Amino acid sequence: MTVIEAKIILGITEGSLISIELKKIFKRQMLQWHPDISINRGISHLEATSKSQQIILAYEILSENLESLEDNSFKHTYESYYQYKTSTKKKL
Repeated sequence: MTVIEAKIILGITEGSLISIELKKIFKRQMLQWHPDISINRGISHLEATSKSQQIILAYEILSENLESLEDNSFKHTYESYYQYKTSTKKKL
């Protein structure tokens, strides 16, 4: 599973991702798809188990790659800021 696939499974569309947000998203998804809880909503045990395993794998992949994802987000933000500052700098 790639990072992009993991984001799709957890329903993350875009933007930077921090560990607190990732944990909230993971908990919300697991409350929806946990096999013990989803039976009450008419979802089969097999389907809920499969989906919850995907959610766990996606969470693990994003957790492992979170530092590099945050670094890339910061890098793009800094590069944009630097380009803005250098393009608006007054010439003497």
